[in-house]
Amino acid sequence: GAFAGLTVAVLPGLAPDGAGPDKDDVERMLTAGGATVVPAATAVDRGADFVVAPPDAAAGDGRTGALRRAKALLVSPAFVVTWLAQPMADLAPHVLFGGGVAGGLAVRVAARRGSG
Repeated sequence: GAFAGLTVAVLPGLAPDGAGPDKDDVERMLTAGGATVVPAATAVDRGADFVVAPPDAAAGDGRTGALRRAKALLVSPAFVVTWLAQPMADLAPHVLFGGGVAGGLAVRVAARRGSG
């Protein structure tokens, strides 16, 4: 699957206005694609490749403070949707915090685009 071998956490409150996928939708997409979904509270300890967070998490708040201090890669739900639906699209605009993809995740992103 598209996310096989990845460990991911998903925060609640992804679509408070009903626009876009909610936490359950994103978890289903990730799980169907082979990802291991872990609780956000254990994301850093479990070595999560990324954490799906509400788009407003870029500003920082109580939901993401510990993750940000641990330098976790926080992405919006659009990161997951774009990964699946638009394999040639750049995922960088959907990174909320953490600089960008690196290491094994970078290899996976490159492979998804057909360049790795």
